[in-house]
Amino acid sequence: VYQGTVKDFEELETTPVAIKMLPKDASPQEKIKFLEEAKLMSDFCHEHVLRLLGICVDTDSPWLILELMEAG
Repeated sequence: VYQGTVKDFEELETTPVAIKMLPKDASPQEKIKFLEEAKLMSDFCHEHVLRLLGICVDTDSPWLILELMEAG
């Protein structure tokens, strides 16, 4: 998991995010589980669960863009 920022071009603000990446050498089964995790997280809306802000699947290794939990 990496830390990054996402820029909102309408409000010109940046938001710190966590970026979870699947390794490039992940098996097809691991990729399926990773995408299932993304689907499950997209269904949650609770103050004690990190929000899934986005997903990128256009690369060799998919990414999940998550709300950053400070000191977490």
